Amino acid sequence: MSEQLKHPDLASMNRAELRTLIQEMSFELKQRLENGEDIDTILDEENPFSIFEPFLKPVEYPILIITMVNNFQSETIMDTILDALTKGIEKYNLNA
Repeated sequence: MSEQLKHPDLASMNRAELRTLIQEMSFELKQRLENGEDIDTILDEENPFSIFEPFLKPVEYPILIITMVNNFQSETIMDTILDALTKGIEKYNLNA
């Protein structure tokens, strides 16, 4: 797995840090795809999105993946994802 796609602990990150992480990961994925890597191979070998899964509802998780794979930069989409992530992290931290 790429070093940039690793992150130690989302549960301790604030909203700005989460935004930066998503943007950096999206940019790296875009670069890798432009350089000829296949998204199916990346998902099969690395699943870089799995770090977000514990904090998102099943209907929210695919939106994050689509957003990141396509490197969407819409503030509306990003705010929706960040709202879901921060809510999921708060719930996770309460149950930890």
